[in-house]
This record gives sequence, C-alpha cells and structure tokens, in this order.
Amino acid sequence: MPYSDSDKRSALDQVFRDYLLQLLAEPCENVTVWENYVTFCIETCRQDMCTPTMPVVLLGDIFDALTLDRCETLFAFVENGVNTWREEMFFSACKNNLLRMCNGKMDLNTICFVKALMMLYFPVILVLLGFWPMYIM
Repeated sequence: MPYSDSDKRSALDQVFRDYLLQLLAEPCENVTVWENYVTFCIETCRQDMCTPTMPVVLLGDIFDALTLDRCETLFAFVENGVNTWREEMFFSACKNNLLRMCNGKMDLNTICFVKALMMLYFPVILVLLGFWPMYIM
C-alpha cells in the first residue's frame, strides 16, 4: 500500500521532534547546533517533505528547554531569519501556531518566543491593515 504525501510529511515531522529530544538531552553550550537543525528543517519544508509548521514547533520546543541566556542568543537567529518567517509558507503556518501557543499555559521562555515573533510580524501587520504610513511618521 503506497503512503500518501501527508503520511510521509507526518512521519518526518515526528522524526524531527524525536531527534530534537536527543539533541536537547546532550549538554551543548553552542546554540548553532539548534540553529543548523532548524535551518535543515526549513529546507525540508521548502522541498515539501515536512509540514511548514515544523520549524516553529521545533523553535518552541527548543525555547522551552533552554535557559533564558541561551534563548537570547537563539533570538538573534530568529531575527536574522525574518525573511524566512515572512514567506507565505511559513507566515500562514506561524500565525496559527502562535494562536495555539497563546491559548495554553505559557512559561517565561514561551512568552519571550511569542513576543519575539510578534515583533517580527508587527510591521507586516501594520502594512496589511494600512497603518504603515502613520507608524513611520
């Protein structure tokens, strides 16, 4: 029985999350390990091999597991990737994921993550609502 593309993406999503748990279990002082992992996930999304929400899910899991000082370092990665997060594929997936995250109980790291993503999307929201010219005055 052949598997559908959706089944294949779901399986790869689970592999990404399972392997992330292994990465987070190993002591690591350098956040580039997680940056590279999320970047790899972004590329697999662009190849339509996993769901577009997966990079944000992975980032949420990483932020939940790291200390605040490491989260600050990883925020730079999120900020530097603002063009990636604004791509239609990720933007539409991210906004729904953020709403889901806001409905549940959030710890301090998750709150910081949500605030960082909201800062990235704030100019886009202003443009979409037609308020951008007033904002820059």
